Amino acid sequence: MWVEKTFIKKADLFKIIMKIKWKTAQRDSIVIANILREFNITHGEILDLMCGNGRIAINLARLGYKVTGVDISPKFIKEAQVLAKNYNVSSQTSFIIGDVRKLERILGNKIFDCVIFVWASLGYYDEKTDIYVLRNAKKFIKPRGLLIISDIILRENVSKNYVPFEYYSLDDFHIYAHSYVENGFQLVKKWIFFREISGIVRYIDELEMRIRLYSKEELRNLVEKAGWKFLAIKEVQGITNIIGSNI
Repeated sequence: MWVEKTFIKKADLFKIIMKIKWKTAQRDSIVIANILREFNITHGEILDLMCGNGRIAINLARLGYKVTGVDISPKFIKEAQVLAKNYNVSSQTSFIIGDVRKLERILGNKIFDCVIFVWASLGYYDEKTDIYVLRNAKKFIKPRGLLIISDIILRENVSKNYVPFEYYSLDDFHIYAHSYVENGFQLVKKWIFFREISGIVRYIDELEMRIRLYSKEELRNLVEKAGWKFLAIKEVQGITNIIGSNI
């Protein structure tokens, strides 16, 4: 399965991609925090599923929340713990290695005020699994607690702003990305990594992701099928947020 290969076996490579996302982590977290406050969650416990190396969890903790992050990658979790210490939020964060399809084993009886899914964290599996993960996550949220799906890769955005080839430069890495849509609903993205060493650019390795694309309306249906009450779709600073409630 590509998820295990990308996030466990080649975690060090994907951490380079996440480093790019860290550039907007503070802004993205403020967007989420403002939604939480709008629904009267001014403090409390947040569950960040598929948290990566903690870019959102750590920044929410800096804004006064207690955050538990769960990710399948041991390397991501280890780095999140180090970064939380560097940002002085270790006491406000907890990072756990685990598969989000098996939350009972990971969380036990813990209850949260909100669960968040950020970036491409829905769509890694299939629609049936995504509904299961959303439904299962609901068990760990307080009555009237929130579900926030933020900054997800939307089908309509891929159709409108499709860029088949991209280039990124980060530190001494050169990254080329090729994307295409397969079967009308699956985004396939391949990254090729090169590194400049002593003035010579050398090929390092490759990564591939396969993400099930959802439209806004499909995400609304997904939320409702999983037993959440759909509340709103909020567009904030170019970020789409799907909001549900445990009622």
